[in-house]
Amino acid sequence: MTMSSTPTRWLTVARMALVPLAVWLGAQAWVRNLDHACRENEWPVLERCADAREQTPVQRAEGLLDRVRRNPGDSFAAVQLALLASEHPGEVPVGLDQALSDAQRLAPQDAGVLRLLANRAIEAKAWTEAVPYLTRLAIHHYSASAATTLAQLIGTSSSAPDLRSALIDETRSNPLWLGPVVRQMPGAKVPTVLAMPYLTQAMEQRGLDRPTSLYLIRQLKAQGQWMDAYNIWIYLWNRPVDLLFNGNFEQVFLPGGFDWEPAQTNAHTAGAQVQRSGRGSRGQVLEAVFTGKAMAPYVVRQDLLLSPGRYVFEGQFQASELRSAQGLVWAVRCARD
Repeated sequence: MTMSSTPTRWLTVARMALVPLAVWLGAQAWVRNLDHACRENEWPVLERCADAREQTPVQRAEGLLDRVRRNPGDSFAAVQLALLASEHPGEVPVGLDQALSDAQRLAPQDAGVLRLLANRAIEAKAWTEAVPYLTRLAIHHYSASAATTLAQLIGTSSSAPDLRSALIDETRSNPLWLGPVVRQMPGAKVPTVLAMPYLTQAMEQRGLDRPTSLYLIRQLKAQGQWMDAYNIWIYLWNRPVDLLFNGNFEQVFLPGGFDWEPAQTNAHTAGAQVQRSGRGSRGQVLEAVFTGKAMAPYVVRQDLLLSPGRYVFEGQFQASELRSAQGLVWAVRCARD
């Protein structure tokens, strides 16, 4: 029996021919990566980037224009050209209007392009254009400056009907923008309560997530806006809630809202270690173990929102090996007093 070795020899030749091709492709990829690092001004600074860094704005613009002429679809060059025209108006051989139009056509979601479009719209007070640009920056590009600008716009929207309408419309179409924006409001010195018209719209659409809702509740409580905070608490559960929330301790505590909150959470340093504990037919109870270490002013508390009237607070407790001159008490204090 005889067998031909020709296929094996051809396979060996083919493999040997692919080696130079792979080496060439690797070299080209390396060069392109280095060129990209120079364009993006990335660290570390490379010697090959020195010439590009020493160019004047006019030289850089001419180089970018040449790239665009050779490759009309070069979105990176188009965006850089628009940014350059914005930073050096009248100095470079291209107008901002044309450069920005080309960049928007090739890279409409680029952060630099969105910033330029937002700045231009804000200067013209074209709020129906400015607000969507800013929300895209805040949501998709995690831009803190865009979120801060939106927070400042919320602060002035009550006296600007066109701006207020634009913010409401944006909330109807995409309520997620409120999450990063409300977190910038304290830094922008804008009271959180001013965002309530937009938050109410978002809640009607079930557009607020749990972390944002709890953050808002904490902020509104700290600012004395108890009713607004409680409305978001009810929205969070999407069902009627008791005046004394989780009074039977059946669910895990949710701090920051209107649920039970232990004063000390570090089990190693707490003067009172608080946890939920099962007691057979009685269900869950609150167990507090006193360790003899420094105590906080209270063991556990809950914020309640009560309208004027008379209320009865009832509870049962069982103590073991507890010696206290004053016993255990529940103290009810008014937040406004």
